[in-house]
Amino acid sequence: MDTLKDHLPAHLDDLCSSNGLDPRHVRRMQFLCRKGEDVERFKSSSEESPQPMSVLLCFSDEGVATRLLRSGVYWQNSHCRVSRYRERQPATSS
Repeated sequence: MDTLKDHLPAHLDDLCSSNGLDPRHVRRMQFLCRKGEDVERFKSSSEESPQPMSVLLCFSDEGVATRLLRSGVYWQNSHCRVSRYRERQPATSS
């Protein structure tokens, strides 16, 4: 069964070529969704009806990260905003 993780190398190539990035500066790339949700999103996404997906990108070059925060990225023919990752805090019990 195909998952988005299986397609990470192709997505990384697309991201880097569309934005003039050196793939060696990408330390980590991870789709942010619940376990198993990636399969459904991948199956139901099409050019006419793309499924939105948050992606965590970690860079070894601070200059690249800063540039992308300012200008966003182009990915799969769409301009996407970029923001700093904020890990979710666990819910506190009352």
